[in-house]
This record gives sequence, structure tokens and C-alpha cells, in this order.
Amino acid sequence: MFSLYVTHDELTTVQPGEPAAQGLRMNDDFYAEHSDSPLPALAPALEGKSLQLRADLEYAEPPIWRRLVVPAFMNLADLHSALQVAFGWNNSHLHDFEQRSADGLHVLRFSNGEMEEDMAEDEFQVSVGQLARQPKDSFHYNYDYGDSWRLKLVLEKIVDTPPGQLMRCTGGRMRSPVDDIGGIPGWEHAVEILADPRHPDYQRYRNFLGLAPGEVFDPKYFNARTIDDEYARLLR
Repeated sequence: MFSLYVTHDELTTVQPGEPAAQGLRMNDDFYAEHSDSPLPALAPALEGKSLQLRADLEYAEPPIWRRLVVPAFMNLADLHSALQVAFGWNNSHLHDFEQRSADGLHVLRFSNGEMEEDMAEDEFQVSVGQLARQPKDSFHYNYDYGDSWRLKLVLEKIVDTPPGQLMRCTGGRMRSPVDDIGGIPGWEHAVEILADPRHPDYQRYRNFLGLAPGEVFDPKYFNARTIDDEYARLLR
């Protein structure tokens, strides 16, 4: 699921969708040597650093958000995968990242090239640290142009890269909407129905969300450890 990993002395490229090899971890040397980005290179001050990002699902009320710590050198393709895990989505739709240019006159877009007539830059060639260089820098992630999920990502702070697992979820709030529910209005409708067992569509929505018999649906549920454990599994 994550694109680039390295052993102690050998760089290995793993194609998206292929399982990561045991004991591998992402490596910043590859990004430095293979970057062809329209943005300034990763700032020296970010070398060896990680970024604490807050990702808010826009238009959600009450707020639905996740806090992630990722290496500054991580490319946007890997950040896409990390966000899919953090919000419980299944990577079944198109996506892109966008950021307004420094002069405020243009919007830079980054994607994996799957969209027809895609004029966006290659997300594999751009690191998170090139978009978020100092606290309060922000950019957006768009996923599923039907449901129109839109995350605003803000750099909260720059931290030393922790030992061990390079990518973590350290906080958040609320259960995330599921794929193909109909956007924010559809999710709000689903939450309303699932609060009323007498509603004629109650069981249909339980089935759609994959809830087991007797499982309680709680729209406030959030567990950072579950996300963190999934990152650990994918990075093994």
C-alpha cells in the first residue's frame, strides 16, 4: 500500500498494491535523488524531521478529524494511502491534492495520473514537506468526486522523527463516513436513521455499514490505536 521502502543497505521500490517486504521502511534518500517537482526542494531544516498534521473533513458537523505524524520526506502518494486508512475509506475512487500557489493566483494539483486529461503534477514526485514547510501551512486532499470528500490538512508542528514506526495516528474525533454513503448529507442521514431502530431503513443501513448483529453504532467512536496498528501492519 505504501510505495517506497528501504533495507539497511539496499533500496527497494514496491509498486502500489504490492505487499511490503518484512523489515523495510520508507527512505528519504530516494526522494532526494528522484524528485522532479514544481515546488522547491525539501528544506534542509526538515531533513530527518516529521510533520504533525491535522486533517479535518470539511463541512462535517460536529468536526471529524485525524492527527497524523508522518516523515517530511513522505511522498503524497503515500500520504494518500495514510489518509485512506485514517478515515476508513477503501481507495475505490479518484483523488488529488491541491494547494494555492504562493502568489495566491493559481492552484497547484497533484495526483497519480489516473484521471483523463489530468494536468496535475505527479504525486509520487512531491513530498509532504514540500507542501507543508512551516507551522500553519495547509493544503487539501480531495477523494471521490461523487461524494466529494475534502480534507484540509494543516501543519501543526515540526517534530523529531520518533524511533520505530515512522507513521502514526496520535489523535482524532468522531467516526468517519464510509465510502459511497452520499457525501456529508448522506452520512448525516445515515446517522439519523441508525439512531432509530424503528426506522424502515434501519437494517438496510446497518448492512451497508457492515455492522455485526448486536454491534452498537456510535457516531462518536474513534480509536487512534486501531489506525496505528493498521499502519504498523502495512509497514511490516
